[in-house]
Amino acid sequence: MKFRAKIADAACLNHFTRVSCMVAKLARACTLRIRPHTLNFILADSAAGGGVSMWCELPQENFFSEFQMEGVSEENNEIYVELTAENLSRALKTAQNARALKVKLTNKHFPCLTVSIELVSVSSSSRMVTHDIPVKVIPRKLWKNLQEPAVPDADVSIYLPVLKTMKSVVEKMKNISNQLRGVPFSVTSPVREPPPRPVHLSLPSSPLRGLLPAGFSESLILWPVFSLLPVPCGSRCCLDGAGVCRLPRHLIIEANLNGDLNLKIESEIVCVTTHFKDLGNPPSASENESEDRSPEQMAEVQVDIRKFLQFLAGQQVNPTRGVCNVVSHKMVHFDLLHEDVSLQYFIPALS
Repeated sequence: MKFRAKIADAACLNHFTRVSCMVAKLARACTLRIRPHTLNFILADSAAGGGVSMWCELPQENFFSEFQMEGVSEENNEIYVELTAENLSRALKTAQNARALKVKLTNKHFPCLTVSIELVSVSSSSRMVTHDIPVKVIPRKLWKNLQEPAVPDADVSIYLPVLKTMKSVVEKMKNISNQLRGVPFSVTSPVREPPPRPVHLSLPSSPLRGLLPAGFSESLILWPVFSLLPVPCGSRCCLDGAGVCRLPRHLIIEANLNGDLNLKIESEIVCVTTHFKDLGNPPSASENESEDRSPEQMAEVQVDIRKFLQFLAGQQVNPTRGVCNVVSHKMVHFDLLHEDVSLQYFIPALS
């Protein structure tokens, strides 16, 4: 089992460094799969356990000027190793303005992915910096758990807006939730009769307006499910009759075949929605999905807002193409293309 490769082009080295930084933000530990024509970074957490899955693929010929590998056998010409993504990212960050970078599998009392960086000093002489990244070789019997995830049939597929804007929106939604957690309330018994109509706040005059980004259509609704009275101290937050906090910890993603995408947080206390209009739908997906679904009908999935923010934080550069596939009440699948690097990211629905 052997692997060695070299990057001599500065643009390819910078691109590979960006990919490693993206992977490090998405996964603490991941699997690196090495094949004759591709590299894959894989995260295969169990969806049943609430974990996310990731599949990132790089064509080796677009990055490496030299590439040699021998798998475990001729029939299984592949190598699977587990590594800490942050270790690889830190090693590659030291390769800025490097003349060349070499990476190979070594055995230095334990398996390593050795990264050798050729740097140019002020006197034009070169010096080598070497990083030995510990890895764990994954046995062949476990390979079946690390294959490309099957993409389920989506109820709605929609193009994504600019991810930087979406990240700003979701961060501010999370801040609204945190801000409301500090609002003191005294809780009396739950309302037995049907609750009154929801109260629609005028955002321009609301202190929460500053937490929302400009340029979007927002709505803020307070649902008075419980009788709440302000108290002078901050000893209590928004609790229900059982003393359980009812402020939002999740995010609802809604999409339809008219190109509308909604991001929403809601609870018995508050509902905040941001609307993205006219994003468009992939042509093939629209044709397949429109047979059984009205264009206005929303498909929705409720996900952990922290996992969604982690995905958005990993996207340092807006992708060439981004598609969101919503499987109602089961999962959301993001399919991104960064130049010649493809990324698939799966977030399971909250139960």
